[in-house]
Amino acid sequence: MTRINLPNQPRLKLTDVLKRRKSTLKQFIDEHGITTLGGLNEACHRLGVAGPTEDEFHAVVPRTPAVSNPQEGVVVVDPLPIVDEATGRQIDVDAPVHPKVEVVTEEEWEPPTEAPTKPQFKKNKGNKA
Repeated sequence: MTRINLPNQPRLKLTDVLKRRKSTLKQFIDEHGITTLGGLNEACHRLGVAGPTEDEFHAVVPRTPAVSNPQEGVVVVDPLPIVDEATGRQIDVDAPVHPKVEVVTEEEWEPPTEAPTKPQFKKNKGNKA
């Protein structure tokens, strides 16, 4: 099956299709078991229509924080603390990072004493075809 895309024609929207079917976005999401905006966009792509915006999706499916529900197989666990392997100290991931910056003026700068050397690579002794 070949899909023809006409650039001058406005693309059909999912909301227009749902109005024609006398249905709503909420009913469409429930019927197809869609839980994410990406899933809705994939379903719209398969139908060949333009999907709704993120705001329209979240108006129907509100953003909810992760909730543990063992009956449905969803368990949210707090993350384990991050420990530095070398020192054994716990790392605070929310702490601001302040990189060490060293300012060198022209008077303090010293040119390198040795010329940089080229790294030497081993020659390939493999078979030549």
